[in-house]
Formats: sequence, structure tokens, C-alpha cells
Amino acid sequence: MFGILRDGAVIDTSGPHQNQIVGFLLTFPSPSSSDLSTFLRAYVGDERTQVAQELIANGISASTVSAALAWLNTTGKFSSSSIWGVLSVVSAAASGYHGYKRNGTIGGAMLWFVLGGLFPVFVPVVAVAQGFNKKKGT
Repeated sequence: MFGILRDGAVIDTSGPHQNQIVGFLLTFPSPSSSDLSTFLRAYVGDERTQVAQELIANGISASTVSAALAWLNTTGKFSSSSIWGVLSVVSAAASGYHGYKRNGTIGGAMLWFVLGGLFPVFVPVVAVAQGFNKKKGT
């Protein structure tokens, strides 16, 4: 079974998700990847893949659909806690290095390392203010 959109495009209306797809295409006759990702967000797993294939069968550019799918596969991967965790590790390493260079002792390095991990924004700022990796008193 086939239908015609208002811009004259002929689409296949026989798929299981065709009512949703036709409604979407009536709203967005030439959808962007952002429009498609918003639409495809309602589906998960194999159903999302099937709807994507039906969109391509209805004349939507395969590259636009793949860009939308790629965006959906990457969104939500990074949370604020994971970013904060990476920042803490990097801060701890840099601060520990600074503590060793500044004091010349393993104890100083360990102290700066722990503080850098606990306070990942504040401690590196203090280290830069002291002259990052400069010996104490110079």
C-alpha cells in the first residue's frame, strides 16, 4: 500500500510503524538528523533499527538516518559523575607530581595526590599559584 505526502513524495504505508512514520513525515517532510533522533528516541533496540530501515525505505537519506542513530548511541554515555571522576584522577596525578617536585619527598607527593583527588579544582589552582613543579623556596 502506498501514500502520497503533500510534497508529492510517494511512501510505502505497509510497515508496522507506518502510522507513526507518516505522521512524522507530514510534520517534517525533509527531516534533519536532529529531528530523526528525537523521533527515533521513542524506540529501543531492534525496533529502532527496524523503524530506521523503514524511514530509509520511505526516502529519507541513509546518511541522515545513520547520523541520528550515531547520536542516539552516544548520548547518555557521559554522566557528570564520570566526568568528575576523570577530573579527580587527572588532578590527583598532576598534584602528586607537583608535590614530589615541590617537596622532593614521597610523603609530599602522597599528600598532594590525595588532596588533588579530593579537591580536583582547588588543589591544581593552588599548585599553579605556587609555581607548578617548582621547588619550595625558589
